[in-house]
Amino acid sequence: DDPISFPAFAVTFDDGFRDNLTEAFPVLRKHGCRAAIFPVGSLVRPDDAPPQVPPRDFNAAHQAARQGDRGDFLSRAEMREMQDSGLVEFHSHGFSHRQVFTGNGLEGAYPDTDAHWGILSAYGQPLPAGSWPVFPRGPGLVNPAWEPDLARIAAAGRDWAAEARGRGRAAVTVPREWFRIESPPQFERRVRDDLRASREVCADLHPPGPHLVCWPWGASSDDLRRLAREEGYQGALSTAAGPTLPGGDPFRICRYAMKKGDLARFALGIWLRSSPTLARAYGLVRSWGRR
Repeated sequence: DDPISFPAFAVTFDDGFRDNLTEAFPVLRKHGCRAAIFPVGSLVRPDDAPPQVPPRDFNAAHQAARQGDRGDFLSRAEMREMQDSGLVEFHSHGFSHRQVFTGNGLEGAYPDTDAHWGILSAYGQPLPAGSWPVFPRGPGLVNPAWEPDLARIAAAGRDWAAEARGRGRAAVTVPREWFRIESPPQFERRVRDDLRASREVCADLHPPGPHLVCWPWGASSDDLRRLAREEGYQGALSTAAGPTLPGGDPFRICRYAMKKGDLARFALGIWLRSSPTLARAYGLVRSWGRR
């Protein structure tokens, strides 16, 4: 409730990587700066699991986590250490942070032509070694899932990498029967369960549970925002760039990405967004420049 001095900004980190503790936390303590971390609920590392040293890169860390190795992510004890400092608070980034398949057209082969970790999340379970088909996919909290039947895919005996490389202009599909397609009630239940489970992960750090959610993949919809409100959230952060202006939708809070070696641009961006008038004028200029 303290008055805010402008220009002002809030520091946020997504996913809950362990380098938030080893790299960012010392800087926050040095400057007495507060921050909010939005961990993925299912990726919090067990306290008895060793950390990954040295850390893997972003995609490799997520790939390992989807196969059961969460060494690149914060443990609950580490989260508690940061929370107890009074500088860091924890909110929701969803429980699964998964993509889902949204159709049955072949778009590639994992890991031969596409090794993005989102494919592992769309399968929803660790994949045996080998080549696996990649289908259209999107953020899991805004798309009903087409859940693939691994047994049928494996039994087909098809060379998915060869098919993906040779498909050219011809559409390649697999039978719809190879998927369990979510009904609207099943989709809503899964989304509610995900939002609820994510709050429960951090409930002891932020009783009775986090009141903010950072949308996984930056994606939201009218239905998702409604469900988040009903599950107890009071606001949400997106990945859209822009200012947060008075009277705006608390479930559409914009952010501004900070990149390495980008301090001057960051400072200018904060200043340009430091008042509603400046922010609106800057937004108009950017919109005109993109035409």
